Amino acid sequence: PQKAMEDAAPIGLLPTVVRVWERVRKPLVAAWRATVERDYNWAAKGRSPQEAVWKHALIDEAAAARGESSAAVLVDLTKAFERGKLELVWRAGLRLHFPPMLLRLVLESFAFARVLTMGGAVTTEVHTLSAILAGGSFAADALFIVLAEQCDEMLIDYPNAELCLFVDDLTLHVTGTERYVATALPGLLDDCIDRLE
Repeated sequence: PQKAMEDAAPIGLLPTVVRVWERVRKPLVAAWRATVERDYNWAAKGRSPQEAVWKHALIDEAAAARGESSAAVLVDLTKAFERGKLELVWRAGLRLHFPPMLLRLVLESFAFARVLTMGGAVTTEVHTLSAILAGGSFAADALFIVLAEQCDEMLIDYPNAELCLFVDDLTLHVTGTERYVATALPGLLDDCIDRLE
């Protein structure tokens, strides 16, 4: 039970007024999402992780039919929301043209005073500027804002790689000769870890 509590990610319950505001702003965020679509973002509207699995299985089959190799590694971005610094979200969000006033308000909602409750116990208020609040309507967007630039740069450095991002899980997938796969995948993984840490 202790290990499960340590691994559990806190989910934020925002005040009603923030929930209403988020609902009103959803169309504006949806319009922004359409401007930053990425092939590797499998959490986007109309896409699913199952579809990503089938796509990569097909790529693997095609590689095998050509006599090539393929390999993939899943990078579980542990505590991605809790470690997502709001300052980085702000800077990357501006570069991705997220509406600045809306971005400011989203980040302010993440910075609200919080109390933690567990088993009937309640803490005193906690303030933080270093965490994306999982549970907010735009939390996955905030995480995507930070990860998109890193994923884009990895694809520039490894143009033959395929990425599959689903919120806070990232699969790195490489096909080619056995020698290429044996060197490219570890290099891509090292690059990924360096960028995301």
